[in-house]
Amino acid sequence: MTGIIVGLGALAVMAAGGPLQGWLVPATQKVYPDTMAPAKAQAVEVHAARGEYEAVQLALRCSEDVADVRVAVLPAAKGMAAELSSRWVDMFDEVYLATPADKVHPVTPDPLVPIGAKGISLKAGETRAVWVRIKVPEAAAPGKYAVDLVAGPSVRLPLKMTVWPFALPRKTHARTAYGIDSGSIYRMHGVKEGTPEAMALYAKYYDALLDHRICAYNIPYGFFDPRGEKYMRSERVNSFTIPYTENEKELASTWAHVLDLGAGAKAWVYPSDEPVGKAAYDGLKKQCALVHRAAPGLKTCSPFFRGPDWDDKLTPFDEVIGSLDIWCCNTGYYNNPNIQKLMAERQKGGEEAWWYVCCGPGKPFGNYFVDMSAIEHRILTWQMFKYGITGLLYWSTSYWNGTKDPWDDIATVKDINPNIYGDGSLFYPGKRVGIDGPVTSIRLECIRDSMEDYEYLVMARRAIGEERTQGFVGKLVKNLVEYETEPTTFESVRKELGDAIAAAR
Repeated sequence: MTGIIVGLGALAVMAAGGPLQGWLVPATQKVYPDTMAPAKAQAVEVHAARGEYEAVQLALRCSEDVADVRVAVLPAAKGMAAELSSRWVDMFDEVYLATPADKVHPVTPDPLVPIGAKGISLKAGETRAVWVRIKVPEAAAPGKYAVDLVAGPSVRLPLKMTVWPFALPRKTHARTAYGIDSGSIYRMHGVKEGTPEAMALYAKYYDALLDHRICAYNIPYGFFDPRGEKYMRSERVNSFTIPYTENEKELASTWAHVLDLGAGAKAWVYPSDEPVGKAAYDGLKKQCALVHRAAPGLKTCSPFFRGPDWDDKLTPFDEVIGSLDIWCCNTGYYNNPNIQKLMAERQKGGEEAWWYVCCGPGKPFGNYFVDMSAIEHRILTWQMFKYGITGLLYWSTSYWNGTKDPWDDIATVKDINPNIYGDGSLFYPGKRVGIDGPVTSIRLECIRDSMEDYEYLVMARRAIGEERTQGFVGKLVKNLVEYETEPTTFESVRKELGDAIAAAR
């Protein structure tokens, strides 16, 4: 959330191929082919901490087809502030995917492909955007910075940035557990499982998540490999799973090694998923008993989205208290006040309360579907803070078994619903665009912003107290289905929050 102050007024100029319009759009608003420049010049002020990411979008529209529009970062034309180094800036071409079930926006931007030295192409009468991402160095001096964004021979827009006098912590306080479907990435990149190439590829996906303040279920390389040990020791890693096994000696050995590394508080076991029937619950209880017997102190977690199917009056808490140490509830089920009460009771007893989203719930809940708004991707951590939830689980970031190629078909879970776009897939395989690793997405960038938001709230709680911090949350979040969706208001509240932290420090 870099501190950027940008003029959002349209700038109509002439460029090769016809009249070209360029204007800036905040990262909390997606840009569609029918997005038009604002009628009046507007100003949006955004600020950031040191060590933080933020993005702004350069929207471009032309009345004629134009090929190879070059974009660049140049020193500010007016020396009103310190020069923002171009080394802080990365630019990405926003790729548009088909989302035909969305009758308003049949195509939606999501993959972000590094532009490098090449340009982008524009179709007549269609808007497309460049994602401009800025990483503020941890050592950056507080104050005001400026740079110009240039497109073609004559579009030049000022970009101004204000850095707050505090830094984001390297440690992320929201616990995360996101899956990486290794089989999918090996298949899409054409590497063989078990080879050094496959191990290195998995590490690239893991590292990309870690750069977004997200921990994947499984660390790269393994528990007894020095490279894996490095991840377990890292302050950036706050969560990883020890795979469930009925071999108690193996489980005990792995747990002892994790404890020796000082990483026991980060580890947990995921014995089975979403129990519903009696047999599933009985099996889960046996699995958890084995874990607790073989590895005392190792936490267990099994997500749930409903109660047991043999009695509508029962909840998971009636069946597995004493078995689970991390309670992870689907946000749709958590919306039940009784479930909220039961989760809070477990927290008071020293257990953890997480939640998750997957193929549900859909709107008006927040989630990560491609055709949702940027704020719907971002609001979950604000809601987490409101309700005291400390962890966020997401089943996969590279599930491509439901599609031949996510670049062409992002309906990834057709067996569940062919009109859900991008479920279980936040990355795109880079081989298609010449990248030996993952390609990020607008959704993943929004999730990182949301994790940074959570850090602001943690800092605010320490600086100004719980009550005042919850007051800021309340300006954006009423509950899980009622929250602020206007980008301008969202950015304004975030600025107020940052100002409060800065003043208190």
